[in-house]
Amino acid sequence: MFVALATPLRAQQLQWESEDLKFNPSPTDTTVVAHFKFQNIGAADVKIASISSSCSCTTLDLTKRSIPPNELGEIIATFTIGTRTGLQEKTIMVESNDRNRPVTMLLMKVTIPEVAQMRPSFLYWLPTEALTPKEINFKVMNGFPVHAITVESSNPKVAAKVEPVKPEQEYRIIVTPSKTDQQIMAMLSIKTDYPPESPKIFYANVRVQPEK
Repeated sequence: MFVALATPLRAQQLQWESEDLKFNPSPTDTTVVAHFKFQNIGAADVKIASISSSCSCTTLDLTKRSIPPNELGEIIATFTIGTRTGLQEKTIMVESNDRNRPVTMLLMKVTIPEVAQMRPSFLYWLPTEALTPKEINFKVMNGFPVHAITVESSNPKVAAKVEPVKPEQEYRIIVTPSKTDQQIMAMLSIKTDYPPESPKIFYANVRVQPEK
């Protein structure tokens, strides 16, 4: 009995090739796919109970849920870029019967290049303010080949037009609400022509608050 208690139990153990993956997609990419590879270096089967992502924009696929000793496995994480820009960090939680480490946190770091910058993204008219036009500045970044932009308003009471400042580099969007005694809210969709397969779209909010 003494010998049995003194003998250490070999626990299941997953060894990961990398728990932190970094990506730099191009503007033409719509998704980023991460491959988190692992191996069971323990003496018994490892069973993965669940995998979950911190964002609905990231879908997960597991090659196998039960991993015998010395066997390899993989979690495939697919991140949908959408309209996101800048650094995106998405975590993936892996729960298993690994006695050494029942919960493992994986990390995807995706740096998405900015095709353009838009300032401001919200226009607001106060109750006492004249309904004079306001501007949104739109600047193409990093030399990306944006040759034209268009703008659409979700509300016919808000007019918007594009004027070039420096063709293919800078634009201003002139926004003019109509006179009304009612509250006006609108969404502006500012669409580029790049990338050709999936043009980038930017959004701005407009609000007019009437006098009470």
